[in-house]
Amino acid sequence: MELCDCIKSLDLTECIKKEELRTHPCLEDAVYTLKVHQDDEGVDYTDKDKLITILFRAVQELKKEIDTLKGK
Repeated sequence: MELCDCIKSLDLTECIKKEELRTHPCLEDAVYTLKVHQDDEGVDYTDKDKLITILFRAVQELKKEIDTLKGK
């Protein structure tokens, strides 16, 4: 349930913020920084494909827990 706990701790009242994703080790893969020059601070982007994969894994965790509770 590690991934589900990370997602549960997010503030989803408005949107998912990149800064907040970076604070959770299991979610930080969904954010990357693009730099044009090495000196640049870069621009943060959210990789939606990675985020979707992370969310699917969370659903799998929840399904496993439900099956365990049902005794399957």
